[in-house]
Amino acid sequence: MSGYESVSKVYDSVAGESAKLFVPFILKSVKKYRPESQSILELGCGTGNILVELSKRYETYGLDLSPEMLEIAKRKDKKSVYKQGDMSDFDFGRKFDVICCMYDSINHLPSLNHWKRMFDCCFRHLVDGGLLIFDFNTLYAFSSKAERPATYVRAGNDYVLLDITAKRDMCTWHFNIFKKEKDVYKLFSEDIIERSYELSKIKEKLKDFKILDFVDEDGKTPSLKTTRVFAVCRK
Repeated sequence: MSGYESVSKVYDSVAGESAKLFVPFILKSVKKYRPESQSILELGCGTGNILVELSKRYETYGLDLSPEMLEIAKRKDKKSVYKQGDMSDFDFGRKFDVICCMYDSINHLPSLNHWKRMFDCCFRHLVDGGLLIFDFNTLYAFSSKAERPATYVRAGNDYVLLDITAKRDMCTWHFNIFKKEKDVYKLFSEDIIERSYELSKIKEKLKDFKILDFVDEDGKTPSLKTTRVFAVCRK
């Protein structure tokens, strides 16, 4: 996975609304399928925007590969336990009622085999009947995002130029960050790569789980033009 050393400093300005997008889905799914849940682990937790909300109700844990992201998360969320690590190869030494991986974090894994490795890790870390909740960008999302023009975002005194390119199963987010230092702006660039796959292939990798929901953003069966899929699975 790509590094987030520069992106971490502007991440909340670019994606700070992630909690509003995903927390309601997590809470609704837990209430529907495992209301007795007490513990939640988030994989690819980033700067903690989702966990800071979930920690108001649950015992919460976060895992992320980026130490820069985790430092920001720890400053804003004092309740959750954070750990640095790879979401496709982790060991917490305990089990959880719920494991979630939101905001297309799973798309950052470099291959479908890594998705399967993540699913296997989650299976080992879930209690019997525990839930795996995740979302992902589809192949159609990649092509549709690549058609959009580049966008500017202001991040405090800094500016971010975000451009997206896509080719088959790979989407690259090009971050050009203009960071103000005294009276000049310095350019820092990072590329964040995502990959996606056919829905049938993803479902096949979930064969150890019972799929409870596999829906689009409106709660309907995904179509060829669905951009984001939400999945809820039971061990």
